[in-house]
Amino acid sequence: MLNNTGRFIFTPIKALIFLNSHPNKVFIMSYKKINIITGWVVFLIATIVYLLTTEETTSLWDCGEYITTANKLEVGHPPGAPFFMMLGRLFSAFSSPENAAFMVNIMSALSSSATVLFMFWSLTMFAKKLAKKGTSLLDNGHIVAIMGTGFVGALAYAFTDSFWFSAVEGEVYAMSSFFTAIVFWAILKWEVEVDHYNSDKAGAKRGNPNRWIIFIAYMIGLSIGVHLLNLLAIPAIAFVIYFKKYEFNVMTFLIAGVISVLTLGIVQSVIIPKLPSIADWFERLFVNSLGMPFNTGAFFFLALLAGGLGYGIYYTAKKQKALWNTLVLSFTVLLIGYSSFTMIVVRSNANPPLDENNPETLSALVSYLNRDQYGTWPVLYGQYWNTPQKGSCDASDLLPAKVSNMKVYTLEGMHSRYETVANNAVKINELISNLGLNASIVPSTNNPGKNVITIIGGEQSFMNMFELEDYQNRIATANEQLAASGIDLNIQFGSEVGEKYINTFAHRPKGEKTYEKQFMTLFPRMYRQGEGSNYRIWCGYEGDINNPLPPSYRYFGQVPGMTTRSQEYQRLLEAGYEKEAAGLEKDGLYKPTMGENISFFKDYQINWMYVRYFLWNFSGRQNDTQGYGLTGPGSEILDGNWLSGVDFIDNQRLGTQENLPTIQRLNKGYNKYYLLPLILALIGFIFHIVKSPKDWFVILLLFLLTGLAIVIFLNQKPNEPRERDYAYAASFYAFAFWIGIGVYALFDAARNMKWENLGLVAAYSLGAGVVLYGLEMDWLFYWNMDWDLFWSGKLEMPYENHAFSYTIFYMSAIALALHAAMILLGDSLKNNIAHATLATGMCLVVPFILIYQNWDDHDRSNRSTARDFAYNYLASCDKNAMLFTNGDNDTFPLWYIQDVEGVRTDVRVANMSLLSTDWHINQMKRKAWDSDPLPITLNEFDYRNGTRDFVIFDESDSKKGKYYSAKEAIAFIMNDQHTKTFSGMCNPESYIDFRGVYIPVDKDAALANGIVTQEQAHLMEDTIRWKLGGGAIYKADLAVLDILANYKWDRPINFASLGGIGANSGIGKYMQAEGVTYKLTPIDFGGGGGTNTKKMYDLVMNESDSSFLWGNMKEEGVLVDYYTLRMVQNLRMQMMKLSDALISEGQNEKAIAILDKTFEIMPIENNQVAPDDICFYLCGNYYDAGAKEKGDALGKKLALLELEKIDHYQSLNEYFFDKVWSEWGKSLNNLEMLRQASIGGLDQEAMIASDTTNTFFKNQGALEGTGYSKTLISAKQIFLKKGYTKQKFFSNRQRFPVVLAQYCWMNK
Repeated sequence: MLNNTGRFIFTPIKALIFLNSHPNKVFIMSYKKINIITGWVVFLIATIVYLLTTEETTSLWDCGEYITTANKLEVGHPPGAPFFMMLGRLFSAFSSPENAAFMVNIMSALSSSATVLFMFWSLTMFAKKLAKKGTSLLDNGHIVAIMGTGFVGALAYAFTDSFWFSAVEGEVYAMSSFFTAIVFWAILKWEVEVDHYNSDKAGAKRGNPNRWIIFIAYMIGLSIGVHLLNLLAIPAIAFVIYFKKYEFNVMTFLIAGVISVLTLGIVQSVIIPKLPSIADWFERLFVNSLGMPFNTGAFFFLALLAGGLGYGIYYTAKKQKALWNTLVLSFTVLLIGYSSFTMIVVRSNANPPLDENNPETLSALVSYLNRDQYGTWPVLYGQYWNTPQKGSCDASDLLPAKVSNMKVYTLEGMHSRYETVANNAVKINELISNLGLNASIVPSTNNPGKNVITIIGGEQSFMNMFELEDYQNRIATANEQLAASGIDLNIQFGSEVGEKYINTFAHRPKGEKTYEKQFMTLFPRMYRQGEGSNYRIWCGYEGDINNPLPPSYRYFGQVPGMTTRSQEYQRLLEAGYEKEAAGLEKDGLYKPTMGENISFFKDYQINWMYVRYFLWNFSGRQNDTQGYGLTGPGSEILDGNWLSGVDFIDNQRLGTQENLPTIQRLNKGYNKYYLLPLILALIGFIFHIVKSPKDWFVILLLFLLTGLAIVIFLNQKPNEPRERDYAYAASFYAFAFWIGIGVYALFDAARNMKWENLGLVAAYSLGAGVVLYGLEMDWLFYWNMDWDLFWSGKLEMPYENHAFSYTIFYMSAIALALHAAMILLGDSLKNNIAHATLATGMCLVVPFILIYQNWDDHDRSNRSTARDFAYNYLASCDKNAMLFTNGDNDTFPLWYIQDVEGVRTDVRVANMSLLSTDWHINQMKRKAWDSDPLPITLNEFDYRNGTRDFVIFDESDSKKGKYYSAKEAIAFIMNDQHTKTFSGMCNPESYIDFRGVYIPVDKDAALANGIVTQEQAHLMEDTIRWKLGGGAIYKADLAVLDILANYKWDRPINFASLGGIGANSGIGKYMQAEGVTYKLTPIDFGGGGGTNTKKMYDLVMNESDSSFLWGNMKEEGVLVDYYTLRMVQNLRMQMMKLSDALISEGQNEKAIAILDKTFEIMPIENNQVAPDDICFYLCGNYYDAGAKEKGDALGKKLALLELEKIDHYQSLNEYFFDKVWSEWGKSLNNLEMLRQASIGGLDQEAMIASDTTNTFFKNQGALEGTGYSKTLISAKQIFLKKGYTKQKFFSNRQRFPVVLAQYCWMNK
């Protein structure tokens, strides 16, 4: 087992056996090899688990985008991930298109395994330092304990919820975690080498520890090209250096802290954005001022920077300035790593199909790095959601004007003057207005009856040569049209193309208004306008009555004596304007208090958006639902909570856990860790602070900066669209170190802890529980309690939440039991190896329970739902269609399947959110793959950033009720004269003075191109018309309006959803459901739209060449999680719409076949694809189609699941039941809908007149034999108890079954 040097050469298991049989031998030379081999064993275990559970294709959210940009080296969303892209390209370059996503996912899996590997080695370094505190030599027991520390801690983190989630998909967070782990490991290696270096004799120094500092700088530079989270490790690295180099005192400690934060700030706020900004300044100087070609200034700055760094390295080396040489070298290699962003600029200049934000210049790259498109938010000082802006447009009340520099090519237009008859003048004006030219038309003074039209020349700019050449072609076409009309006028531009940089906001000289300072605050947490109602719920808003907001003057104008919004509110109420008063009061009448601000920070941002995620990883998880807490859909006690798995604790927080419904128990995110990872980590936490406070502080700093600091910086608003736990993976990584150190703490307890020590710990911990229990009690109630009522049993006791104290008692008991076991072992067996082996063995329960509980909700193997949903969108479209999408989950998988797999590249996908940007509109005007450009005729300079970002409705009374062509609407909006400065604004804005628009229908083209079928031809309208809605037309709406204005009915227009059409939502009545999309037709179907039953039936029933795919959802064990279920809901909606249409057409057999298919591909059995409310409507369609037996069979399944929910709700005490009113009422509504569907109608005559039999309804239909009557008895008791106090709830038919309410009122 040993070679001739005394080192172990076989497996760690054999090494452990040998060590156990030689307890008194010390093999110093074996430690390194054991450490390396065990580390790689940990890596292998993690890798096997991740590869077995990795998704085989793209996932939802950003994965489709990242995989696409990696595989094709394209440009993703700001601030970019170029290094991730390059490595992803390396992984996927040699795979088939269908396997490219899997290879990028494998890259994430291996990055995660490597993270675990370096975490193991970091843990063993920490444990080794702990071991050496008591001895200079490590015996075999210490070696086993050190390996156990690394093994348990690293594998526990490997199988935590958030980290495993990122490990099996093509996202940046796995690789970002790897960089955090490797730089943290590297600084610990530096610390070890410093010790070795200092222990060497003078003149015999070996190596240079500072090489690790340089290595860390390079890794940080590379990590910037993945994600910025790794930068938050810099202060922890700085304190490792501080503790090693300097003696601790308060002053040096504070100085180290300042330096560490400054270093972080310099890298994040200076190096990353400012170096490109300086390069951009040189570039604009050389081009605009010196007349040099594009890129000259950038190359000059690059040469200057490289020369300066080269000289700095040479000079510091020559002068033997070791510290400065290390700093310059570190800065140099950091920039080398950061230089991966040059790939973003290079690839953007290649104009790939996916080129988000078009960062092909340094100016655009600066905006890209600064994430300008996402806006800004206050962190340390700023406004509340209801802080009023200043009223004036004086410079002192405004922010600096916006600046956005853009590279442009220019043409100089010539002045032209032409005299012609009035009709020709109008025609000329129409032509030149489409070219964005300004013209004047005045009556001729020499020739009565004629007009003089003057084209005003000037410079025209274009963001790229494509736009310029397209514009030149359009000028040539316009000149040809003029000549063909006999008009002797030639629109002329100079032949020389200029190059320059311009500020696209130059026409907007004034900045945005600032806020009234008296209503601003330090540390603003509730800042987002429009979120006031949600903020108010979370913070318990009442407002500071000493700081009333000023009046809005929206209703009364400048009324003398009215100085506050509360006065305005009272006047509205007095005048009988309750609706207007409610609207005014919605955002509050007073400035929020600092207490309310901190309450929101504590309860939502920390507790709900961090602590909840933290405990998902180390305590347990209620389900895989996101959960919105006090606001948003769902219930605060039913959705997305953390769970302990210990009923007497969870009962205190979430209500009784004894009769959870099947849908909850079978949810794959229902994970119970029994607080064991948290307990072991807290043991390690306390042990570490006592035994090695400096190392403890370093880990604590990393934990806080990657957790609490992110919470503060992100300043998250309520109802985020998706979970944010992935952002805190590094924080959970730091905390998991203490899980490993907990192993060593138990090992140490066996050797050094005494019973009296344990007694003292028990006293403190259990005493803390008692104190907390007392603090949780309602002492005021007990002080005023009527003891006679109490002893009679009639006193209603207040609910007291003792979850915290119970948790302390439980965790203390487990921790004390573990320590007691180790003390007993230490007393009975003086063998360190036995101590270490038992400590490791007991603690292995933690990674085992994590992998066991988390496997099913992280196993994405054999799942292809995201990819198949994207395929279904494309299959729903006819050839050469335009497909408009809305969000990430319908867009990014489409980008992937088209760009990487090459599926249906004839369909052009445009994202409505991104169409609000000039760069996305520009890309839609160019051909991509096999898809033609969108028919957008807008000039780029008419919609570039800062121009017509929105168009205000300023409706003219004379135009109300009238309809104008969409081309007239576009021409009106594009006319630069149609701008004015509106009240409350400081810059002129474009406007339109009518809402009614129409487009003509080319019926022959619509029929020939399959927009309608021959059977539908007689239904076609001559025009389709609609009213533009909302308060403004945003840029995306403008682009769609222009497409419609130029629509020739030659290719289909499909929408993934009708929810994102914005100002053009009025076209919804012309939409026809086709597959999972809605196609624009020239047929008015009414408010609900139409349904192409033949095409949809063929797609669903595999009777077409491009039938739908279903993501293997019917296969047992295939993960259908919360976000997939949101896509499933859309599928079920389309199935419901299709079966409804088939039934109305009398095609009942086909409707039944569709319903059968729905529940075959998305089975609800065993919660494989969890049922939702739509399933009840689908069940009702069985009855409508005449399939009563199938309806009854499905109805009973649904009813039993719903009854389980109701029984659970009704078993809750009053405190918790008050939190599930909506869910309780919804479940009863579903059951009553099912009952009525199964009996063929409302059947009011069959209602029992009295409740003597407690059967409620004579005919229970599909609910017969399900226990429905028993449930209704309990429901009636709740009604009788709460009928008056909750009258608004019971009288709302959307919230409670009206039939049941009527019955309960009659029998109350």
